[in-house]
Amino acid sequence: MSALDSAIPPKQPDRNLLVATWNIRAFGRVTEKWRSQPGDSPRRDLFDVRCIAEIVSRFDVIAIEEARENRSTHRPPPSRPRPLCRRTTDYHRLDS
Repeated sequence: MSALDSAIPPKQPDRNLLVATWNIRAFGRVTEKWRSQPGDSPRRDLFDVRCIAEIVSRFDVIAIEEARENRSTHRPPPSRPRPLCRRTTDYHRLDS
């Protein structure tokens, strides 16, 4: 029994539906070696991709999101106006 076997229940058709989400940083970049060496860029190698594939294969449905280390790309540009719904005066009180 592997660590995955103890962490992820087995698929049982007509009995369960295994759903997962996974946020993987820099998923698209891979060193074309089975094992990367210190100084290789990117550090993720083919062994890592094989491990990811083994985990993914144990689920019926999986959503994989790629997250980058530079989170500044997730912020709106400073010139973009803020949405009106964020202003407190745009909300109506339900108890009035």
